Amino acid sequence: MMPISLSAVLTTLAAYILARLAYKTFVAKGRRPPGPRGLPFIGNALDMPTGKPWLTFARWGATYGAVCSATALGQTFVILNSYETAVDLLDRRGSVYSERPHFTMGGDMVGWKSTLGLLPNGHVLRRQRKLLHGVFGANVVGRFHKAQETVALRLARNLIDTPDKFSDHISRRIVSFILNITYGYEVGEDGDALVELVDRTMAEFSQVTVPGAFLVDQIPFLRFLPEWLPGMAFKSKARQWATDLDDMVNVPYRFTEREVATGIENKSFVSTLIHQNTVSEHDLKWAASAIYGAAGETTIATIHVFLITMVLFPGAQKAAHAEIDDVLQGRRLPTCEDRDKLPYVNALCKEVMRFHPAVPLSVPHSTLRDDIYNDYLIPKDSVILANLRNMAHDPTVYKDPDVFNPSRFLPGSGHAPERDPRSFIFGFGRRKCPGQYLADEIIFIICAMVLSVFDISKADNFAQEPVLEPLDGTISRPAPFQCSISPRSPEVVDLVKTM
Repeated sequence: MMPISLSAVLTTLAAYILARLAYKTFVAKGRRPPGPRGLPFIGNALDMPTGKPWLTFARWGATYGAVCSATALGQTFVILNSYETAVDLLDRRGSVYSERPHFTMGGDMVGWKSTLGLLPNGHVLRRQRKLLHGVFGANVVGRFHKAQETVALRLARNLIDTPDKFSDHISRRIVSFILNITYGYEVGEDGDALVELVDRTMAEFSQVTVPGAFLVDQIPFLRFLPEWLPGMAFKSKARQWATDLDDMVNVPYRFTEREVATGIENKSFVSTLIHQNTVSEHDLKWAASAIYGAAGETTIATIHVFLITMVLFPGAQKAAHAEIDDVLQGRRLPTCEDRDKLPYVNALCKEVMRFHPAVPLSVPHSTLRDDIYNDYLIPKDSVILANLRNMAHDPTVYKDPDVFNPSRFLPGSGHAPERDPRSFIFGFGRRKCPGQYLADEIIFIICAMVLSVFDISKADNFAQEPVLEPLDGTISRPAPFQCSISPRSPEVVDLVKTM
C-alpha cells in the first residue's frame, strides 16, 4: 500500500471542510438568531471562547439578546442566556430540543456515547432513566437519609483530624457514598484505586463534553488521519481515556456480580437489579456508571463552593451557626429530618448552588429538526447551550446577584423569595439530571453537618482571602484554595467522635 503523503492529506481535508461549509451556508436558509459577525467559511471559529465560555456567552447575551448564535466551521451554536428562553425551548419544545450533539472525541473515540447523559433520544435513554427514577426519584430518595448522614459524619471526623486535606476528604467521602449505594462497594480507609479511577475518569468526561474543545468534533474526518501528523495528539489521549472509562464502567460492576454470585453482597442499585434479572447487562452497567455523574461530581464541586463562600461571606456563616445552635442546642448533630427546622441553612444551600452552579453551561442539547423561534431559524443539529451561570446571576431576578445572600430565598416583609435555583441548575426538559434529588439532599446534610461542627475562615498563613476562580469543564469546581477549618468547641468534637 502506498504511503499517505502530507500534501494528499491536507488536500483531502481542505476539500472536506469546504464541502461541509458550502452545504451549511447555502442549503440551510433562514435568519438565525443574532450574534457576533463571523469570517467567510470559518464563521465564528475565532470568536468561540476557549475558557469560561459562560462569561463570553453572557457578554454576547447583553449585546445580542437572550437568544444568540454563532457558527464555527459550519456548526451552529445557539446560546440561551435567560431562564424564560430555556423553558420555552428545552421544556415546552422538548420533542425538538432533547437530542444530544454528536461528540466524535468523547462519544466515538473515548466511548461516552453509551452513557445516559449523551445517549440519543430513544428507547435506550427512556429505559435507563426509568431505572434511575425508580431508585432516586423524589418519592423514594429518602431511603438514603441514613447513608447520607453517615457520609457527613465521616467527613466531619476527617476534617477534625486533617482539616488541611479537606479537598481530598470531600472527594473521597462522596465517591465512597456513590460507590456504596450503586455497587455495595466499601471504600478502604487508606487509599482506594477505584476512588482514584472514578475521580480521574469524571475529570476526563468534563473535558471531552465541552463544545469546541476538540477540533475533531467539528471535523470528524480528523480521527482517520495518521497519528504522526501535527495536531493528532488527541488520538493517544482518546485511547487512554477510553481505557479509564472501560474500567470505570466494568470494574465495579464485575465486583458486584462476583459478590452476588457468592451471596454476600451489600444491597445496592446493581445487586437488586441483578437479582431481578429483568434488565440487560448493558443498560444496568451504563445506568449504574451514570449515577456518579448525576449526583457525585456535581456534589463535590458544590461542597467546594460552599467552603469558599463561607470564608468570603462570614455573615452568612454566623447566621447559620445561630440557627443551628437554636435548634440543636449543642446536644446532637443535624439529620436530614431537620431540614424544615433549619430554613436559613436550607436557603444557604440554595444560595451555594446559585452562586456558582456546578454545571455552569449545561450539558449541550441538540435540535432534532429545523425550528422557528421568534422569527429566527434554529437549524437541525444545532448545539443548544443553556447558560445556567448567567441565569443564576440575572439582576432582573436576583437582587445584587454577585453578593452571597441566603435570605433572598426566605419570605420577608415586602418581598417574595427569589427564584429557586434548583428549578434550572439541574437542567431542563427530558434531559434534566435524574440524580437531582439525591444531590440536593446530600448537599444539605453535608453543609448542615459542617456548619454544626466547624468554623470556616481564611487560612492562618495567608494574608489574603481565597478567590473563587472556577475551573473550565462541563462540571466546574473552584480552583484549589486554602482555608482554615476548626472545631467550634471541644464538646462538639466529642459529639462527633462518640456517634
